[in-house]
Amino acid sequence: MNVRNLFIIIFAAIVSVCALYAPQPVLPIIAKTFNIEKTEASLLMTLTLIPFFITPVFYGFLLNILPSRVILTVCMLLLFLTELFFYFSSSFLSLLIIRLLQGFLIPAVLTSAITFISKNYQHALQRTLSIYISSTLLGGFLGRFLSGLLAGYLNYKIFFLILAFTSLVSFFFLTFLKEGKIIRDDKVSFFKLKDLKELNVKSQFIIPFVIFFVFTAILNYIPFRMFELKGNQASFLVSFLYVGYLAGIISVLSSTKLIRHFGSEKIVIIYVLIVYLFSCFLLLFSNTLLIFSAIFMICGCMFLTHAAASGYINRASNNKGLANGIYVSVYYAGAAFGAQLPGLIYARFGWNLFLIFNITFLIILLMLTSFMKFD
Repeated sequence: MNVRNLFIIIFAAIVSVCALYAPQPVLPIIAKTFNIEKTEASLLMTLTLIPFFITPVFYGFLLNILPSRVILTVCMLLLFLTELFFYFSSSFLSLLIIRLLQGFLIPAVLTSAITFISKNYQHALQRTLSIYISSTLLGGFLGRFLSGLLAGYLNYKIFFLILAFTSLVSFFFLTFLKEGKIIRDDKVSFFKLKDLKELNVKSQFIIPFVIFFVFTAILNYIPFRMFELKGNQASFLVSFLYVGYLAGIISVLSSTKLIRHFGSEKIVIIYVLIVYLFSCFLLLFSNTLLIFSAIFMICGCMFLTHAAASGYINRASNNKGLANGIYVSVYYAGAAFGAQLPGLIYARFGWNLFLIFNITFLIILLMLTSFMKFD
């Protein structure tokens, strides 16, 4: 295993995921700064997530022509520039434009990173992929935690300047990346609708959509809830809420053992969804300790369900390329809708009905999953 190359790839992945989630904990501050509504501020997340369920397939085809290193270096340089512009921008519209551009850059980085790993670490692929997935979870945690923490002590824009610097460092590292010869697949073509008949899995795709819909909704709007409860102390507290995100790393690493123990992915998903529901109910209370506990459990449940569902779909589908393409699309479609639609409920009817709205989705998913066939 080439440790230097892997470090360069992992560093780029961590920086890009940090950039993806950095605005989330400071959305209330941004809303107050520009005198806008919750749902308007949340567009900073929604606009970035929308390209995620459109572009990965395109980048997959592009990577059949260009080396991963080329796409990675170009995107990290552009990410540096967008973060720099974000720091100096003084209008909300310019922030939205920048975030939309990042929505096209970040999936390019992540798709290129995993493609590089799959082509250059065949001898230790499972181990390397586990390291990569864990690093993206770590990036999600650091982006949220450091952004909220620095906003509480300094200015909400400081972390975006730090991200600009780390993106530039990543760009410099990537110029030293050594890549093997590109293996072009002459059979690569856009997925055809008739191929859907060969998937062997269909109804299971609702699982990633719903779990990420609810997860994104809660993590997007929990900062607003904390500002309602704690006022000026909220920025500091919100940053520590995302410590629960580390539970996702534990979940990913333990998913295989749990599936083996319970005998099937379906049983694990059903049990975890029940805990997911219970965790959401805890958020109805205003006690800070209960909120922290709930977020920790929600993060663990989300990624454990994600690991079990994606593992089953990869195991059971006959067309794994198509299955993974659809999985990624519905996963991030759930995130894009979850970042925006529940916010309309929150803005008009308040936190409790916002939670009930999301809990209803989980109850429906639990009922549907109990009737699904997992061969």
